[in-house]
Amino acid sequence: CLFVCLLRMGASESRSVVLQQVETPTGIGQDVIEDLFRKNQIEKAGKELNERHHNLLMKEKEMNQMLQNAYSEGLEHGRAEERRDAEQEMSKLDAEWQTRINDMNKQREAELTTELNSTLDHFSNFRVGPKGEKCEEMKALVQNCYTNNPSKSLNCSEEVKQFMDCAFKTRLEFLNSSSAR
Repeated sequence: CLFVCLLRMGASESRSVVLQQVETPTGIGQDVIEDLFRKNQIEKAGKELNERHHNLLMKEKEMNQMLQNAYSEGLEHGRAEERRDAEQEMSKLDAEWQTRINDMNKQREAELTTELNSTLDHFSNFRVGPKGEKCEEMKALVQNCYTNNPSKSLNCSEEVKQFMDCAFKTRLEFLNSSSAR
């Protein structure tokens, strides 16, 4: 007969085995009983260890998945941050170049305005044509003749000839006065 006591202490389990030597009818010795008992305990402990090992492997797999997810999220976050930084840098460079271009355009505009004003001042001293209205009367006569004779333009040939002579003489006077300067 085998007497076993299990004692519980707090949250953890502590096992104490008390074996009493009792005569067995089959003649099995105390050593054999103890070996069988230890073998049973070892098998139970082995099963427990296997279950714990399996649980640890599952937790390890879960942790690896979590680490992989965190790594992927970190990579994606890093890439997004790099992309944002690159876009900010490009915006900054674009603004700098736009400012340079605007400054160059303003400078060029100022140079062209100065050059244009200088050219206008230079040519304002020149007369393009004669002052006065020397041929205006003859021009008005030609226009009146054409208005009064819409279908007979040849009737206005004398007025046209006088206007052309006036224009020719005025042009010659202007050219002679310009070359004399």
